[in-house]
Amino acid sequence: MDITQQIGQNLHQLRTARKLTLDELALQTGISKGMLSQIEKGTTNPTINTIWKISEGLHIPYTTLIGPPILPTCTVITKKDAIFQEDDAQKYRIFNYFQQNTERNFEFFEMELDPGHCYDSIGHYASSEYVFVLEGTLTLTLEQQLVTLEEEEATHFVATQPHRYENRTDKLMKAVVINFYPQKK
Repeated sequence: MDITQQIGQNLHQLRTARKLTLDELALQTGISKGMLSQIEKGTTNPTINTIWKISEGLHIPYTTLIGPPILPTCTVITKKDAIFQEDDAQKYRIFNYFQQNTERNFEFFEMELDPGHCYDSIGHYASSEYVFVLEGTLTLTLEQQLVTLEEEEATHFVATQPHRYENRTDKLMKAVVINFYPQKK
């Protein structure tokens, strides 16, 4: 797909996802309604400055408009599509469904920990971690604090410190983990 078509599709998707009319978008960006309509249809190749004005008006990075297609507002990601990693012993597994990027300041994982196994995590740069246990029991060690979470219990902590996940039971433990990265001001 050529860049003119790409920009048009991305702009249309952003505008409709935000429920903006062309008139409202024109007010936000300082670009005429007619020009915005032509850009969305892919019938004109906008200048670099026009793209900058649109990105500034929408408060998005410049590359969001010129980059690959923006995912639909509702996407289904299956476990087999998630990015899979495991420890050397193959007892700790994580499935990364959503990665941090310029539009998303968090990462979303499913974690599995086999019975009687633990995993030591080094601290994460400038993040908070949210953990929700789906199945089993998780013992979490944070410095000198020991926290035990049962099914349907959750906690959060500053993840810049090393921490340990431990399954002290004879059942598989599954949890959702979200690493949240505060936006810089």
